[in-house]
Amino acid sequence: MNVLAILGLGIKISIFVSVLSLGMRASFSDIALLFRQPGRLIRALLAIFVVMPIFAILLVKIFTVNPLIAVVLVALSVSPIPPLFPNKAFKSGGETSFTFGLLAAVTLLSIVMIPLAFAVFDAIFVRETQFSETFLIRTLMVAVIIPIAIGMALRYLAPGFCERFAEPLARIGGIVLILSVLPILIAILPTIWSIISLTTVLVLVLFAVLGVAVGYFLGGPDVKERTVLALATASRHPGIAIALASANAGETPKKLLAAAVIIYVIICMIVVAPFLKWLIGEKSSLKTTEGKVA
Repeated sequence: MNVLAILGLGIKISIFVSVLSLGMRASFSDIALLFRQPGRLIRALLAIFVVMPIFAILLVKIFTVNPLIAVVLVALSVSPIPPLFPNKAFKSGGETSFTFGLLAAVTLLSIVMIPLAFAVFDAIFVRETQFSETFLIRTLMVAVIIPIAIGMALRYLAPGFCERFAEPLARIGGIVLILSVLPILIAILPTIWSIISLTTVLVLVLFAVLGVAVGYFLGGPDVKERTVLALATASRHPGIAIALASANAGETPKKLLAAAVIIYVIICMIVVAPFLKWLIGEKSSLKTTEGKVA
């Protein structure tokens, strides 16, 4: 087993451990929340799986982008929430029940929503797109569904154990993830530089900003839920995006596609936090002004 394979295994283990720790803090009522409230569920699906693919198509049509970036952008637009999304949402003040409910609903329904989105792409681009439903289900099972289910079972059987070890497990998973990702990122930096351009950065920044804005404004009246949906709409599962792009990029090396997805992940991290902070600040200022007027 070479070094990259070991680092890849480290990433998978770290994600499993981190999501396991999330399951140790989740309840069944949290997971089932959006399935009991169809209005909130429809708004979330509309933001993540309908509006963003439309934006991706418009960006590809409006800007003259590298065909590689066009494929990656479309793949990102239909990829579900990344497994470590709840940690980011909690740091932004997101509500636990809505965050877990959103992760569960989008993960499960992506098995249906992704084929539907690709059927629409086929009609628009007049070509047959490809994706592996087996890979999709396997990835979601291993990265999200199984560790959360094990964590929830542990919470039911040993609540004291979960109360004590959920947070340390999350920290261990985060440390292992950083130690595994950084060497890979350094190794593919030359590939990243080879495909980056001003147009590429502009298109990916627009996609991230639009994702935050769409999620925020479709998130309903609660600011915390708006924040969570904004993060969810902009954040995408990199592994699934790379797989979807690889299946539809012809002979393009997978390393180039992975580099393009990583560029988006980095841009998203840089763009989302300040833009979301600005949105929340604007909302707070508006409320303060209305209060003074009243």
